[in-house]
Amino acid sequence: MNAEEPGEPTPPASRARSDGRTLLAIAGPVLFTPPAMALADRDFSVSGVPAVVVYVFLAWFVGILLTRWLARSRREGR
Repeated sequence: MNAEEPGEPTPPASRARSDGRTLLAIAGPVLFTPPAMALADRDFSVSGVPAVVVYVFLAWFVGILLTRWLARSRREGR
């Protein structure tokens, strides 16, 4: 684990990862607010499953995948 000096400028790749983590931390919960959920509350279903349920699980799954990708890129130093 490389510790950076306090006065050193942050490398661009590190800033991009930090921005991605911040965006995910803000966008993730916003996707589950009532106004966002209302957008998915339609009168159709996917293989018998209501659209809002599909939306919840897809948003949750994509959030997990993005978190894993950001954590892995951070650990590998990309």
